[in-house]
Amino acid sequence: MRKRQFTSFVYLFFIFVFLCFTLVSCGGGGIGSVSVGGVTGGLNGYVQVPDGAQYRVVDSDGGRLTAKGVAGAQVVVNTAAGAYVTSADKTGRFSFISLPAGDFMEVAATFSGIEIKMYVSVEKGKIISKDINPTTTAAAVVYEKLKSQNNTVSSIQELESSNLILDLATEIENSLINGTYDYDFLKDSQAVADIIARINSGASLADTTPPVVSIVTPADGSEILDSDFVSDDFIIKVSYADDDSIPDTIASPISATLELDSGAKIDIPVSYFEEIPSSTGFEVQTLSLKPLTGQLIDITSNLKSYTAAITVSFTDVSYNTGTAASSFTIVPDVLNPPE
Repeated sequence: MRKRQFTSFVYLFFIFVFLCFTLVSCGGGGIGSVSVGGVTGGLNGYVQVPDGAQYRVVDSDGGRLTAKGVAGAQVVVNTAAGAYVTSADKTGRFSFISLPAGDFMEVAATFSGIEIKMYVSVEKGKIISKDINPTTTAAAVVYEKLKSQNNTVSSIQELESSNLILDLATEIENSLINGTYDYDFLKDSQAVADIIARINSGASLADTTPPVVSIVTPADGSEILDSDFVSDDFIIKVSYADDDSIPDTIASPISATLELDSGAKIDIPVSYFEEIPSSTGFEVQTLSLKPLTGQLIDITSNLKSYTAAITVSFTDVSYNTGTAASSFTIVPDVLNPPE
């Protein structure tokens, strides 16, 4: 009788070990979920920093940096029931087998005195696979700032995939590489303030459609006399159409360059652009470009034609960028040749 009970106990024990192994092993490096049943949920993933950061795991084969993550990082999930703590393994992988269900739960990874984060929703009976990295950290700091202002987002995944945080995520990557990263400083940075301002101005997290930008003047393929090119008459006019909000100001979202096939090039400052009335949407044009175009061609000695290329980019309030390009030919003024 005792032998049969012992055998049953051993059998149940191995079933339990198998189930635990299955829970820990499910999922991978991306974002996903596996249904497992039960009243709690699971979470696993990697603590990741960019190539070049000193914290990454070192490959034993030749000492090269791997694509996995930070070995030994401490990972804490803050839930309504309290904090759950674990350590990442030698590849940077972490795993929680049983977590209470909840939305917008903070997951913080700390290593070498720094902290990166993500927020996650854990569902009953499911294992979530999600990595902690610069992108989730960018979304986390923006979410926390919005929350402190009694604002919110409907989905943390929507914020993580938004173009609004792309530059911030890149800034975090660079600071991790050069050793200047600081999460607390990041929260009060101008980059985060700019994102919050865009969201408060109506930026859509779900909008990933770039605006349609067209160069109206000078027309693509046109010819312009060199004397006109360096006069007050030469301007650039651009039209802009977008489902997103039309910006209240053109102080930041537009950039433009003018380049000749000779290699001469100028960046046109934003201060040269002004909004003009339009019945079709939104248009801007430059003031006289004479102070700039005169740097490209000296008409007092010019006897040749040039191909000129204009590139204009416009960024909407949701941080989607549309670009237009056109080219035209600058020809010598034969009626007024240089002496």
